[in-house]
Amino acid sequence: MRQTIATTSLPLRSLGVFGHLLSQSNVQRFSTLVELSLALIPPRGPIEMVFTHCSRLRSLTLLVGGAPACDLATTLRTHSDALPLLTAFQLFYPRMGPDMSEAMVSFLRNKLLLERLDLGHHRSLYAFDEIEPVLDILPGLPRLHVFGAELSGSNLIRQNLTPDHLQYLAQRVPARLTALSVCVGAHQSTLTKEDWEQFFSGLSSCRFIYFSVDHSYLGAHVLQSTLLEHPPPLAELVGFNVDIAWVERDPETGRVGYSERWPLSRVYNRTAGEFGCEEWEWLLRQADDRFS
Repeated sequence: MRQTIATTSLPLRSLGVFGHLLSQSNVQRFSTLVELSLALIPPRGPIEMVFTHCSRLRSLTLLVGGAPACDLATTLRTHSDALPLLTAFQLFYPRMGPDMSEAMVSFLRNKLLLERLDLGHHRSLYAFDEIEPVLDILPGLPRLHVFGAELSGSNLIRQNLTPDHLQYLAQRVPARLTALSVCVGAHQSTLTKEDWEQFFSGLSSCRFIYFSVDHSYLGAHVLQSTLLEHPPPLAELVGFNVDIAWVERDPETGRVGYSERWPLSRVYNRTAGEFGCEEWEWLLRQADDRFS
């Protein structure tokens, strides 16, 4: 890949590489990129060059490996005004701690062209209040309509998901949201069927909704059954772990039914064409370990 980057005569427009290749390539080759996906960014990796040399980027995905939180957080804060054309941003990081959360706010608050944001999938315990500052800025992003986040409780030892957590999320996701992905990282829950039903009914524009739920989450049955019985009013596609199906509504009664579930081969080898919408495929593009 390094040789291909160096020898191609065409301007680079879209690129997906491992992070270490950044330090092994001429940074000027990246100046024409509009889409970049970096996997396994190493400690002391040259991530800063993305923010200083890739001003045309519209889509950026960072799958962070062992890079220290302070390094990435510092970069985001230092270059908070970088990438003004960004419309899509994904960050997969082992832990969304307070420092990273504050850095994300600094970087994202002025990204007024941002349409897609996925803070997605950590598989690591963290307190809900660590992501609250990021949720607080969502109403100020006027074009945001595709969103992914992790939902967990406030106690790092025995995480308990409460109605307050769900209400906090509901009050901050834009009413225009057309696609939502939620990774539930809690273990216990006091959420009732009515709580979930109210949450789903409030997603008045949502056409695709997906939940990745840890097997240890004790509220999984209530969540799944409510999602299937009372999906968002305009939902067309619904997913819960590996179960993904199209919504079928009776035109006379409005009763909700479903197509056959997608076969596992489609779940794991999905394409934008199968979703019927590239934005929906993008929301699940980078984290196959969600399908458990």
